[in-house]
Amino acid sequence: MRILLINTNQERWPIPAAPIGLSLVASSLRKAGHELRVVDRMFLFSKKEEQNIFTDTIREFKPELIGISIRNIDNTCMSALRYYLPEIKEVVAFLKTLTDVPFVVGGPGYSLFPVDALKYLGIEFGVQGEGEIACVQLAQALGQGGSFDHIAGLVYEANGSYQVNPPTLIPDLERMEPPAFDLLDYKKYVQKKSYIGLQTKRGCAFKCVYCEHPRLDGKNYRLKSPQRVVDEILVAKKFWNLDYFFFVDSVFNFPTDHACAICEDIIRKDVKIKWYANVNPVGISDEMAFLMARSGCIGADVGIDVASEEMLERMGKGFTQADIAKASACYRRAGIATSFQLLLGGPEETRETIIDGFRFLETMPQPDNILTVFGIRIYPETPLFHIAKQEDVVFMGEPGDYLSPTFHFPHNLTQDDFLMTENWCKKYPHWSTPLDPWQYFNVMRVTRAPKFGKFKIS
Repeated sequence: MRILLINTNQERWPIPAAPIGLSLVASSLRKAGHELRVVDRMFLFSKKEEQNIFTDTIREFKPELIGISIRNIDNTCMSALRYYLPEIKEVVAFLKTLTDVPFVVGGPGYSLFPVDALKYLGIEFGVQGEGEIACVQLAQALGQGGSFDHIAGLVYEANGSYQVNPPTLIPDLERMEPPAFDLLDYKKYVQKKSYIGLQTKRGCAFKCVYCEHPRLDGKNYRLKSPQRVVDEILVAKKFWNLDYFFFVDSVFNFPTDHACAICEDIIRKDVKIKWYANVNPVGISDEMAFLMARSGCIGADVGIDVASEEMLERMGKGFTQADIAKASACYRRAGIATSFQLLLGGPEETRETIIDGFRFLETMPQPDNILTVFGIRIYPETPLFHIAKQEDVVFMGEPGDYLSPTFHFPHNLTQDDFLMTENWCKKYPHWSTPLDPWQYFNVMRVTRAPKFGKFKIS
């Protein structure tokens, strides 16, 4: 079967991210004998250019199935919001004027809203969760006229309603094909300060109240062997002659022994790369930080999210201020750049908890960057979804519509609190804030949920 895969993501801030999920699905489809083409929208800079490429590709390639990859629904930034789905819907509508073949949509963004997103986009099939096996089975069923009942994670319309087959997790990642590195132009990504993304594992055992990773990837770790990880690095490095990688795991340094074994294998095999990762401050020591540095680590995004002891507990972070300070000091001694992001506006956040966090951050070894963001994106079936009070929810769409960007933002916080945060950040060149959320509310004429009238339409 001829299958066209489309990466819909065009978000280039802070850097463009290559679609690792699409490359994994492509690799499995190719092994199953299907003929593939990939169109990457990341570097298409005008609608005319995009439509010409789609038209020429469909006319020449004549796909029998089109796959749509959705990395994110929106940029999760309440005060500088970009909602991607309307634009993706336009892309799908244009493609449907060119062909009448079936479409399938997948990716982490889609998987958070498997039925609502499928309805919104007007697509025949969706794959919720991991797609390597499901997409191969769907192509086979379409080609042979088979049943869809057995395809884990498949969402489709049947008998006037949507059938949602329960997703399953791939138990042994070692048996799956490595990413199809040749189908994407990674040189373009690296030229834009990006990287080649790799997974060392799937799953997350942490319990952050807002996070969707345990729901999508499971709460238990499924590990790739260190040898497998290094083999993938070597394949990508040889094909593209590039040496900049990002371990895209939700948390690279857990389990600790697994992360250390990967670093040791990189060093033992004398693989010369530069890499970056998401890390948790728990368990970081000088020994581990220096091991990471020796294996090529140049940067770590330390997922603290909040900085006061009170909010660390409410956000389910599982670590303390002492853990944050220790990790920051270890990375600094090892020469690894660090970045913190603060998600202000969690459950029962107040001006006092914000100030407590800032004062703590001022006393510790400084990271290279601190970005403060107001508002936390609410995703269905996360703890935050269940504990959020009605008056603390900001719907950018209609009340109750979580597919449209929806945020947790305590009703007691005011514009004065934002200005206080902005002025605090101005004291330090490496602290920053996004746009003023009150400016956004005024421009977009957003209304709050009932009982909170601060941003009601006048």
